[in-house]
Amino acid sequence: IPHSRIFNVAMGKVYGPQELRQEILKVFPDAGVIIEPEEPKSISKPTPMDITRLSGELGFTPRYSMQMALQDCAEFYSNCSAKDETVL
Repeated sequence: IPHSRIFNVAMGKVYGPQELRQEILKVFPDAGVIIEPEEPKSISKPTPMDITRLSGELGFTPRYSMQMALQDCAEFYSNCSAKDETVL
């Protein structure tokens, strides 16, 4: 069995609720996105998935921003019919 490695594949950025809301509204301006106040938590703020090893060993560079991913999502769903089962 060949040796395998596990890599984080991500954008290397964490989006907080308000940042994610802003990105969604750029693509879906009429979306009624409401962010409820969060309860104080004793855990630390999440950190971005580290893509250093992936970039170094495989030359990976993220090509998609959150906004690009949301635009692709919007395009996909706008091209699907209401009866298209692949959307479910």
